[in-house]
This record gives sequence, structure tokens and C-alpha cells, in this order.
Amino acid sequence: MPTHQRQVRLVLLALAAVSMLTFTATPAFADSPTFTEQHILRPPAVIGECDGHPVTAEYDFVRSVTIFYSDGTVVRQLVHAPLSGTIRDTVTGASLPATGVRNIVLTGTGEFVSSTGTNLHVIAPGFGTVTLAAGRIWFDDEGNVILRGRQDEPLTQRLCDALAG
Repeated sequence: MPTHQRQVRLVLLALAAVSMLTFTATPAFADSPTFTEQHILRPPAVIGECDGHPVTAEYDFVRSVTIFYSDGTVVRQLVHAPLSGTIRDTVTGASLPATGVRNIVLTGTGEFVSSTGTNLHVIAPGFGTVTLAAGRIWFDDEGNVILRGRQDEPLTQRLCDALAG
């Protein structure tokens, strides 16, 4: 058989195989995700002390939640939560703005898989960043922390110095 005929025959066989797969394969489709938003105000809570003064943090979140389904069952939830807040010395009244963005992955039943982002970032004029809590945490099936790749320093001496003036 000449080379040209072999090439044509191979192309026709390949096209036939592809068309058979196209018409016989059953595609798997996930259900459409749903989207919700939750507005959360966290009232002031004491996070530590600066020079013997209680220091509080209060936050305002808007959580955007995407819920993924398979055959009507929730299989995963993704939470994106930017925050704004205030860190305050309760005796002097001095305060600093706080920001952050948290991204959380949950199982279908709501257990944590991971949390990543900047949970807290405080920048003070003349000081720069005075507090940073950022990174990622992974959890096992029982909710125990299995890997901590993050820095958590909610109350630092630099923050106290910035609040003092």
C-alpha cells in the first residue's frame, strides 16, 4: 500500500475513533455553585495590653461564600472575607486602622481544610507595618492544625509604641 493511502487511512481511523468517543462518552457535570454574602460585625474584644492598658480589636467583615455541590450535596465551600477594623487602647482612646483578607476552604459539612491570607495588617504613620498576621494553616479531618505556615503577631511592641504616639 502506498504511503499516501496509509496516511489517509490513519487519519480516517483517528476521526472515526474521536467521533465514537464524542457520541458515546457520558459527560460528568457538577451542579452549579451558589453564592451568598454575610455581613459580620465583631464587637470590641481585648487582645492584650500595652503599658498596662487593655487593647481591643473590632472588625467588620463581608464574607462572600461560594458553595459547590455534586448531585445536590454540598462538597466544598470557599469563603473570601475582606475585613476592616480598629485596634484601640481603651484607656487613652488612641486607635489604628486594621485591614486584612482571609480565604477559607471548608468541607461540605463545614470543617476547616485551610485558611490563608492576611488576618490582620496594621500600618501606622511614621512606623510602617506594626502588626502582621499572615500565611496559611492546614487542618486534618478532625480539625487539628497539621501545618502552620504563617506568622501571628497580633500585639507587638511596635503596635504599642504606635498607639502611644
